[in-house]
Amino acid sequence: HADTNELHRVLERIRFGDQVSPKASRTFQSGIDEFVNWLSDSFGPDSLPSDEQRAFITEAESQIVGLQGPPGTGKTAGAFAPGLCARMYAAAADDANFAGLVTAPSNTAIDELLEDVAETLAAASGGAGGTSSQISANLENAHLVRIADDAPEDAPDNVTYIDYNDSDDDHQLEQLRTWITAGGSSASETGSGGQATLGSFGASTEDGGDTDDPVQTLVFATPARAWRLVSKLCPGSEDEDTADQEYWDVLAADEASMLTLPNFLLAGSALAPGGQVLVGGDHRQLPPVQKHDWPEEARRDIRATVPYLSALDNVRLLCGEDDVLEQERQDEWIHEHNATPDSTGIPFYRLSRTYRFGTVTADLARQTVYRADGIDYQSGRESAPCAVVDGDLPAPVSAVLSDAAVTLVTYNSDEDYQQWNPIEASLASRLVEARNKNSSAGVVTPHNAQRSRVTALLESTYSDGEDAAGVTVETVNRFQGGEQDLMVVSATVSD
Repeated sequence: HADTNELHRVLERIRFGDQVSPKASRTFQSGIDEFVNWLSDSFGPDSLPSDEQRAFITEAESQIVGLQGPPGTGKTAGAFAPGLCARMYAAAADDANFAGLVTAPSNTAIDELLEDVAETLAAASGGAGGTSSQISANLENAHLVRIADDAPEDAPDNVTYIDYNDSDDDHQLEQLRTWITAGGSSASETGSGGQATLGSFGASTEDGGDTDDPVQTLVFATPARAWRLVSKLCPGSEDEDTADQEYWDVLAADEASMLTLPNFLLAGSALAPGGQVLVGGDHRQLPPVQKHDWPEEARRDIRATVPYLSALDNVRLLCGEDDVLEQERQDEWIHEHNATPDSTGIPFYRLSRTYRFGTVTADLARQTVYRADGIDYQSGRESAPCAVVDGDLPAPVSAVLSDAAVTLVTYNSDEDYQQWNPIEASLASRLVEARNKNSSAGVVTPHNAQRSRVTALLESTYSDGEDAAGVTVETVNRFQGGEQDLMVVSATVSD
């Protein structure tokens, strides 16, 4: 349904040079600035927001806004979360209805951003010292909704969870329809006609509060669930009816370096004309992996639209950044858009200060990775090597955990390893066990088979009743955005 997809229309107009500087028409600059000033007053100008975060948060004019957030720079908690809350507040301060969709390639990434948004919104609604009565009053009708099967045990208090397949949630879904269609153009006649606060879900609409007050809603869902949600909310039952909806004043895609372009477009299917699109991630980390036998592809021209790029890289390409495609692929890309980063109207902000890495790791990442992006990647804290257990450690664990900057461990094996590697698994588990138990540890690997093997080795070392507290073993995708005191990367491949 490309002809009715606002996001697709905007991206194509940029690609063919019809409108390389699209403008947002559903954001309110003065209210956003006011909210950011409250952030600085409440959390301190030296911590939140930084100048780079502030620039991203307060960008209200451009329709497409990009953000690169290297590890530990506060992309999610310091830029996206306050940016979304600022847009909710700005709409409320202008007595306007507001509906936004927040998406990401995984439920883990969505839940992490949801937690940060919920925390920021709670602080702005009166939970933080110094919150002005005007800030909290304007957020009385601000709602956070997560589309999921079940609410987790540690769900934030100010978030409502809705399962659109559960008949027990039908009333909540009906209330959500009322909130979202209050400012959209769905032409729905099936809404309840009343509005409710989060606390009044399940009550009658007569008990839902002042129906004349505008309402601001952020919905958190994967692209597929977002499409299904729109189909539940819209008055028609066909896919064409779903595609015709114009609900979202803001579409925010976090971890967009892992979000495929088709899923990005799916999430944008109900974007309202002039709705703003916030795209954040780090293309230097994990891109989407898509396998295709191009030599056997009959429709070779599909590569003209570079569908294999992530959502973030697609925005970078439209910004005119010259390192997105190799020259061969650049020649295949059909476009009439020759903008450069200096001439394009798509702002792309980059964060540079990390509070996850110490100076040694940050300097290494700057020199080997982020210098190419013009990012002066710096640490906001001193290096703090992970403490180890007392006593003698066996080789090569003792050498790896010594003060040496680099330790090379070689071994001979008659086998090649791809999906799992018993030698790496053994070394990883030994390193984790050698840490001081007051510190945390994480093992990251690309493959589930290696994850299972490392987990089994660690569990075999626990005594009865002992658990793996403080230890996380996960694949790269699921660990994305996490941090521990000691990190071990097991790539598994050997030859």
